[in-house]
Amino acid sequence: MSKTFFLSEDIELILEGNSYLKNYFQKKGIEIPNSSQIRIARKEMKKNLKNVYQSIEIIPEKDMVRWMKDLAQESSYPLYSFDEIYLNENENIDDFINLTRLKVGNQTILTTRNSGGEVEPFENEINRVALNILKSGNNKISLIDDVVFSGDLICQVAREFAKYGINVDEVLCAVCIKEGFEKLNIEGITVKTKKLIDNVLDEVCERDFYFGLPQSGQSTMLDSGVSAKQPYFLPFGDPVERASIQQDKARDFSVGCLGCSLYIWSCMENNSNKNLYISDLPENIYGLYNGRNRIVKVLEEAQGRLLN
Repeated sequence: MSKTFFLSEDIELILEGNSYLKNYFQKKGIEIPNSSQIRIARKEMKKNLKNVYQSIEIIPEKDMVRWMKDLAQESSYPLYSFDEIYLNENENIDDFINLTRLKVGNQTILTTRNSGGEVEPFENEINRVALNILKSGNNKISLIDDVVFSGDLICQVAREFAKYGINVDEVLCAVCIKEGFEKLNIEGITVKTKKLIDNVLDEVCERDFYFGLPQSGQSTMLDSGVSAKQPYFLPFGDPVERASIQQDKARDFSVGCLGCSLYIWSCMENNSNKNLYISDLPENIYGLYNGRNRIVKVLEEAQGRLLN
């Protein structure tokens, strides 16, 4: 039996302003694609995925939102969330924990997420949250995230909280890969999930296959000491490493991702009645340093280079 590739939808929520960069496009005066335009992009992306994966399952955005909200109400302890896309501060959340994985050379480390690209140790964010937990008189907490894959992030965070005498007794997640579920159980952490999956090729967030959306792509350390984002497709990132795509299909898949990204950004230009530039992006993109370049032109040129 072939392994299944899972994609969790999230771009409509991201575009509407649900991320750690709250309402980014709205603040910039950029008109986002409407629901019909997003459906068109998703239809094309689904075709693109079917061309490279034998078995795919797309988890609808509405299911992820419902599962996360339901889980938030089931928390046994004060609840701290890694996710700011499917959940907001009105969903029984005590606080958000802003962490991200950062590629540094051949290693990937955990850091505090921030919008400026500056790299800050993840311990700083745990310290901030832990001190607030202790002030409230609690020493047991629950964590919630959209997807738990290997369980490594949860274990690392739990060990750091333990230094403050705070126990992570429970993890809630919409989707959990069996490997992560078993690892957390061995660590003595209870896992509650709405969808436990096995025989998984990979699980990727939809936003990672689009160019320049908030909180998308892999964070990578630059020589300057700040971070930049790498979407999960050529020429900006590596779809083989990041999305388990076969090497001989990486180019065609990337052309498809560039096409979907080009459509989304063209919609935003047309809806906003203005040109949009690299300087309008919410986060730095690896290899793009001229803020005066128009986004759709950059995407067209990248697509053309791959096709030639």
